Amino acid sequence: MDEWQGNATEGVAKSVICSVSYKCKKNTPTFEWNYKDMQSSLHTEEISSSTFKTVSNLTFIGSLEDNGKSLTCTARFMTGETSDSATLHIKEYEPTEEIDPRERDMLQNLAAKVPFRFTALTRSCVVIPCSFEHYEDLPMTRGIWSKKKGGVIYHNGRTYVLDHFKDRTRMLGDLNEGNCSLEIDDIKPFDNGPFCFHAERGTNKYKFNNSCVFIVMKASPEKLVITPVPAEVDAGSTITVSCSAKHTCPSHPPVFSWSVNHLTSEVTHTWTPQGIWETTSTITFNVPGGDGIQNLTCTAKFWRDKQQASTVKLSVKGSLMYQFRGSLPVAIPVSFLVLAIVLAAVFGVVQYRKRRHTDGSLRPSSQPEKRRSLWDRLSRGSMWSRFSRRAEDGRIGWQAERKPKNNTTTINYDTPISKQRFPSPKNNRRPPRPVKSEASCAVDYCVYGNI
Repeated sequence: MDEWQGNATEGVAKSVICSVSYKCKKNTPTFEWNYKDMQSSLHTEEISSSTFKTVSNLTFIGSLEDNGKSLTCTARFMTGETSDSATLHIKEYEPTEEIDPRERDMLQNLAAKVPFRFTALTRSCVVIPCSFEHYEDLPMTRGIWSKKKGGVIYHNGRTYVLDHFKDRTRMLGDLNEGNCSLEIDDIKPFDNGPFCFHAERGTNKYKFNNSCVFIVMKASPEKLVITPVPAEVDAGSTITVSCSAKHTCPSHPPVFSWSVNHLTSEVTHTWTPQGIWETTSTITFNVPGGDGIQNLTCTAKFWRDKQQASTVKLSVKGSLMYQFRGSLPVAIPVSFLVLAIVLAAVFGVVQYRKRRHTDGSLRPSSQPEKRRSLWDRLSRGSMWSRFSRRAEDGRIGWQAERKPKNNTTTINYDTPISKQRFPSPKNNRRPPRPVKSEASCAVDYCVYGNI
């Protein structure tokens, strides 16, 4: 580190140079500083025909908390690394008595209220609170902000503004209400000031007491604050937690994100009398399953992409019961659905079988009747049964012809004779008529014989 003893003033940028020399041009080193969010530049130059030098220039912005710590620069080569460090000696800012060269052209002093020092995050924006005692009979027509050593940083006439501040400053307040607040956007590390407010009414110029502010720069956002959480939580339980960030850029407040899915989210903005804003994100979420230690992280993204994060530990228990409870709302409807499908299938099968049985009983047999062979038709039994039925049907007339002449018998020919139909197939034969006993033949004169 080149001849720097580590002395610096809080919030005031300091250029710190770290360089290293080497022989091989291809072995260009990379540099790393142990402080983040600070601007740095890198360039390489050739010292001689065989010697090269790489320089890293860091814009260091210290705070009172850095006093006594070390600022370290590390150069890394392909074959190794080298480093150097310096102990920081940070002193508090003390305003100095500086005379504004424009004051001798100004009229009476009026009372104003401007903080003599104010913090700002580099590359973000800063709103400097300002108010003054105004009179209705003495309205101000123009408000002007300028450096105490000279040079206008805000004027409603753009041509009066320094090039370094053009299009980066604007007046937020209403002069008719005594508000002279100023916003500086994309603030640079060396935009410390002091900056002072004064006003004009026509051709008259007015200065104000206590109207100058010194801006203390910060390279990194303020640490986030998370509300305490229970030492032990149950999986699936509901927790409400808040995360707060302090800043001085109300026009572009930080945007929060969380490492868990939340049920509800609310963001509030609170202004303090010192001009510091506090943005708070409050969420309600269900503790995810998984016994053991889990991280709950809140991340705040500030204007122009600088970030800050904070993490708390959650000791989670009861995950098995939580998973069981969580599966019930899904398992129960699915079980009912499966049961309904099974019952519907069983009912359908029963109805199908019942209908099939009914249709089968009404439908004729699918197999055709077997025709009797010629031998069956001409067999003795078959012929005999046929003639016996004929003889039985017409036996009255036949017996009358064989009857002796000396006997007188009354025959009733009016009795209808039922003629049998063609015999049914084997499989559906009618049973033979019962043979009449001898007692019955006594009256009808039964006759037996072969034909």
